[in-house]
Amino acid sequence: MAVEINQKGILAEYADNQTYFLEWHDMKPLEITVHLMKEMGFTLAREKDNPYHKEIGMSIILGGKFYNSRGIIYNDRSIWTFNSTTLLYVHQIQNIISIIDPTKDICVSGF
Repeated sequence: MAVEINQKGILAEYADNQTYFLEWHDMKPLEITVHLMKEMGFTLAREKDNPYHKEIGMSIILGGKFYNSRGIIYNDRSIWTFNSTTLLYVHQIQNIISIIDPTKDICVSGF
C-alpha cells in the first residue's frame, strides 16, 4: 500500500490498484469504545448500568504499573478518564499510553 499525504488530504493506493482519497475536512477523530479499549490492551474490570448511562471500569498494565480507566457511556457518546485526564478520542489515550510506556503496541485494527 502506498500512501501520500498532502495539504488537501490523504491518497492511499492499495495492492489491488484501487485508489482512495480522503480530504482533511472529512476526517473525524475516532471515539473511544469498549471494543477499541480492549484492542489497545485494556481489560474489563466492571460494568454498571445506571438509569441514563452505563459506567465502565477498565484496567491496563503499563511499564509494570497498574492503571485504571473509567468510561461513562450515554446513548450516542462516551466520556472516559485515564490517569485523571478526561478523554474523548482514541488518539488521546494512545498519546498518553505511548508516553507512559513507549514499548507498548497500541494500534487498533479495522479502521
